[in-house]
Amino acid sequence: MKNFFLIFLLLASLSTQAQYQAEEFLTAKLKARYGVMVVYNGHTNSFTFRIEADSVKNTEDPNFLWVDGKLFQATIIPFLQNPKAPDAAEQKRLLEAYRKYEQAYIEKELNAGPLKGKAEYLNINNKPMLLWTLTMPKDNPSISKQFYIFAICFDQMLTFNAPLEKGKDEADIKKMIVRCAETVEIFPGQLQDLNKLYYEVK
Repeated sequence: MKNFFLIFLLLASLSTQAQYQAEEFLTAKLKARYGVMVVYNGHTNSFTFRIEADSVKNTEDPNFLWVDGKLFQATIIPFLQNPKAPDAAEQKRLLEAYRKYEQAYIEKELNAGPLKGKAEYLNINNKPMLLWTLTMPKDNPSISKQFYIFAICFDQMLTFNAPLEKGKDEADIKKMIVRCAETVEIFPGQLQDLNKLYYEVK
């Protein structure tokens, strides 16, 4: 099991410290009647998404969850030098630039490449997102592909990631990760009351 997780930990993003003081967001996971609500509360802003599933379980790593038996990761890292979101065209440019950075990093860590992949922009609730499917090296013992969705939330890059195990249904993995992206909600100038949410979602 530990080796299984090491594969994905290699793919985690490395963030660098910038002069701009990014807003710090704290993550909370609330058990809900539909699965789990994930809340990111900053100093003045917040955003959330839902994991709608029959079973959501913790793993050895707090960034990973088992969602109906499928491994799922959600992370944020400071990305922009300004908390104000750029326009749609600029967001697309930034999403693609970040995807290229991620691919270069993954290829370096795995000592493989160039890896084949497919990227497509999604317009979800009038917000640009980038869906990226990356094919893993053939000698990978357990994973054939990685699915990612990138979205800019204030000055953070929100990343969803789900690996496709060999022999598993690709459509199921894609459906899960896209459904999480469809539930992303952004709240400028508003923090979430976790105590109130706890009772609303249970």
